[in-house]
Amino acid sequence: MNDDILVTYQLLTYLGLEEASEAIAGEQSTGTFLRIASETDDLRARHRAKVVRLTEIDSAGLTALPGAVRPEGAVLRAAEMVVAYPFGNIGTSIARLLSNVAGNLFELREVAGLRLMDVDLPIEFRDAYVEPLHGVAGTRRLVDRP
Repeated sequence: MNDDILVTYQLLTYLGLEEASEAIAGEQSTGTFLRIASETDDLRARHRAKVVRLTEIDSAGLTALPGAVRPEGAVLRAAEMVVAYPFGNIGTSIARLLSNVAGNLFELREVAGLRLMDVDLPIEFRDAYVEPLHGVAGTRRLVDRP
């Protein structure tokens, strides 16, 4: 069973798509300014988010945000990117989920634009919460509103 949390983004960058996507995966999992003394290669391998799909898309009509690294002559590139975040890093915490998948990613210098498109959660995440009792139709009926 794959218990990763799969997150789909639309990425814009003036750098290589692989470079920008790996910066995102690292930043939101095991990336640090300095390697921590007790941080082993095995620990990093188990807890690092991984780019599992990177598909270039047409960047026509898309606009970059200010502040991105833009080497001279670089062209804006776009991709749909899927990142797998290890479930063990996040667990069933909604706060940790939001921090991981939408933390400070949007200000990375490698990123000229980033849109969170989809989050695919493992069944364990859903099972940690009480299901809605009435659904949309039932709630509307209870509050007597269309």
